This record gives sequence, structure tokens and C-alpha cells, in this order.
Amino acid sequence: MEWIVLGSGNHKPNGERGSSGHVLRGEGPPVLIDCGAGSFHALDLAGVEPWSIETIWITHLHPDHVADLVPLLFRLRVETKACGPKTLAMYGPRGLERHLRMLYDLHAPHIAVPELTVTVHELDESRLARAIECGGCDVRPVRMDHGTMVAFGYRFTNAAGRAAAYTGDTGPSDAILELAAGADLLVIEATARERGTLPQHLTATEAGEFAAKAGVGGVILVHLEPDRDEKELLEEAGRAFGGRLFAGRDGLVVSVVPTQDSTKE
Repeated sequence: MEWIVLGSGNHKPNGERGSSGHVLRGEGPPVLIDCGAGSFHALDLAGVEPWSIETIWITHLHPDHVADLVPLLFRLRVETKACGPKTLAMYGPRGLERHLRMLYDLHAPHIAVPELTVTVHELDESRLARAIECGGCDVRPVRMDHGTMVAFGYRFTNAAGRAAAYTGDTGPSDAILELAAGADLLVIEATARERGTLPQHLTATEAGEFAAKAGVGGVILVHLEPDRDEKELLEEAGRAFGGRLFAGRDGLVVSVVPTQDSTKE
């Protein structure tokens, strides 16, 4: 099982960092997690065929996490002409179905065709109480603290017991510990430069502290400002966390195993 960073940036994508987007690739079909600006193109760069994706997990509905849903759905719609019907499952917070319906209203008939079936699963308390099977993994959603925005983190555990956790956007919260406890890999946001300046986000120092408390095996720092210095980020997070530590970069691939040699360029 490996984690692919499609977009390591935030709402200010540039030539080096796209907005939030990730793929978890294991024994089953690849799973797309968030789909911010640049994610669609990054799939091609990462060698992930869009048609192979059967499930998308959306953490929350801020545009930097969903902006590339339209080009992705448009490509899938076009490919149904050659490949036949396509079914896609999409999980996310309350409001996801309405968001998708508005996209259909704006872009129909370019993405809304009978051959492309998108089934939306909005997460509620009943779904938070149990894991959801997806792509060879059990997925557990955890409600995160992102201000007034309904947001989830996701924990993916494969049949071998390897676990990868992704916070999405969040401020400091015990929910991070619940999500990440003992995970082999934690993909965690590190947007803020100083504590308290952006209460709905984390600093790299806070990310390292939560990772250490949760006892995770490795960390990828994501949702980064475009001008953040990678060495500085690693130093800040590394003050508390002594495990495998990566500053997220577009195209970074990290194996979800507790080994030292776990990256691919």
C-alpha cells in the first residue's frame, strides 16, 4: 500500500504545489482522496488512470479540495463512449450531494449522462460508528475541527493491518489522536506558520506534536503554503516527532510500511 501526493499545497496553488489531492494505491482499485485544483493533471503524472478509480473520499467542500471534480467527471463521461458504463462512489460530508447536483446543473450534459453513475454517500453519525469497506481497505471517518465547516479525516486500514490516516484540514483537536493512533503513516496538514494565527489549521510544530502523541510510524506534511521552506518545516515538526518525516511535494510516493527506505521519486 502506498500514498501518492497529487497536490501538497492549499488554496494558493502554484507551479510546484497543487491544491489538496491524494491517491491511496494498494491491492484494490486506487482510491482518490480530495480533488483540488491540479489533481486531475497530477493523476496522469502519477501514472494513475482515472478510469481505474472507483471511489472518491472528500474531506470537506472548500474549493481547494473539490475544484477538479468537474474535469475528472467530464473525462470519465467521454470515456464511457469507448469503455461502456462507469460507476463511481463518492463519500463526504453533508452537502456533497447538493454540491454535485449544482455541478450537474452547471455543466450538463457534459458530465451528467446515464452511462456515468455517481452514487453519493453523505457521512452521518451512523456511518462514523463503523468502518466502510473500500478498495481493499476498511475506512473509518473521523469528524475533524475545521471551524464551522463540516470536515472529516479518514483512516484506511488494509487486510495486513497497515494503516494510513489523513487529517484533511483541521485545527488542534483530540480528534487527530483518535484518527491517527498507531497508524503507520499520518498525512497531516501544516498550513499555519505560528500557533494561534490560523486556529482552523495546524503549524508544522503542532503536526509533529500530534504525530508523536499518536505514536505513528511516519508523517507527510501537506496543505502547505507555496513559499514554505521544506528544511524549516522538517525542523519544526522534527522537534517533537522522531520518526519518518516528509515535507509533502507533488508526486511524492510513500509506502505505508514501517521501514526506513519507503519513498519513491
